[in-house]
Amino acid sequence: MDQQPPHRRRSARGRAEAQGRDSEGRAPRQRKLATELDRLELIDEYKFLVHPRLAGHGPTLYQSGLPATRQLELVSARPLRSGAVAMHYCRAR
Repeated sequence: MDQQPPHRRRSARGRAEAQGRDSEGRAPRQRKLATELDRLELIDEYKFLVHPRLAGHGPTLYQSGLPATRQLELVSARPLRSGAVAMHYCRAR
């Protein structure tokens, strides 16, 4: 348990940011990995788990966006009991 007084304790997000990580615990170089792999055309498939919530903020898949749109083909979509949807896409060729 944290022995610091309540006014000195950091939230998980505060600790992550103090360590140079985002709120999901990823280091900056990991956030850029998806962008670099996409730029080199090394990503053939995408699997998303979409939850029906609007947050208005939070991490994005590509930190600085993409240079162009990507055409994807839906392979499968499976609704889950939680309300989330598991989707599998492949890159259109």
